[in-house]
Amino acid sequence: MENIAIVTYPFISGLYYLAESFKFQQESLGNKVYFIPKKSFVLSNNKWVGIFKYELKNFLDFKQEDSYSLQMISYLKKLNIKKVFSFETFMRDSAWVDSLNALGIKVIDIPMPEWSLKTELYAGRYNKFFEVYCLTSQSFSLFKDFSKAKKITWDFCPDIKQVSKTKNDILTFYHPGSVSEQNQKNTPAVIKALSLVKAQNIRLLISGSTGSKITDSRIKFLGRKISRHEIYDAYNKADCTISPSTREGLGMCFFEAKKFGCNIITSDVEPMIEHSKHLCKISGYNQSESLIPFAVIEPPAIAEQINKYYEDFYGTK
Repeated sequence: MENIAIVTYPFISGLYYLAESFKFQQESLGNKVYFIPKKSFVLSNNKWVGIFKYELKNFLDFKQEDSYSLQMISYLKKLNIKKVFSFETFMRDSAWVDSLNALGIKVIDIPMPEWSLKTELYAGRYNKFFEVYCLTSQSFSLFKDFSKAKKITWDFCPDIKQVSKTKNDILTFYHPGSVSEQNQKNTPAVIKALSLVKAQNIRLLISGSTGSKITDSRIKFLGRKISRHEIYDAYNKADCTISPSTREGLGMCFFEAKKFGCNIITSDVEPMIEHSKHLCKISGYNQSESLIPFAVIEPPAIAEQINKYYEDFYGTK
């Protein structure tokens, strides 16, 4: 048994739920877990500024105006914590990692590679971590030559019991979008794709930002920011999840969907290809400073897979 700390966002997000699943896994091993708030970085006057966006109360109390490193060191000493797991450290401001290393405290990074910068990886900055936990084969292939990388996994959805689905009369899809207006879930393309599908005995549930007005009567908009319970209810109603993301680091929605017995339509690119045979063709890539480029998936490619899944579902040709 040991006391450990987890650094993640103190608000409802995919990263928080991923960290929460890791907390559950560590507690099952007998460890005592404390949450440390992760800063969100916003660009202000051409400078990245770290701020706390508190929504949740199960975090150690950090003050915005005080030194992040000193506050962390104080808590770690007080709670006798020798190991810190940092989700998506981002490296915008990693001075606290150096401070902990100087004290012999082990810092393990768990990166989401779509947010990791090429320059920082290739410059060897990830070597400052005691280890780097890679949750996908793609992540491990990216980090193994530039850090002390280790492939690891656990139950990412421990709060969901495996569901066995029975076939419904109406084929129901669910698209779990992002609450952000600028997101990689490809929601506008999904909406456009449905307009290219002729079948009427289908419906599409959508949550998150749509990016456009919905006029198709087959689409039910659940809301921009819905509760965890409402998300799970959508999975429970759905036969198949449509998630042709332009990129993913892990893709919590795939693990959630499979727990609820849903099939998956997604992008023909790593790491999404591990989750489905219904893969939307990629028509190109948009490069960025990130390790993972944005895949371009056009609505016809999504519509093609919806039609193929429709044939599989109803046994038609």
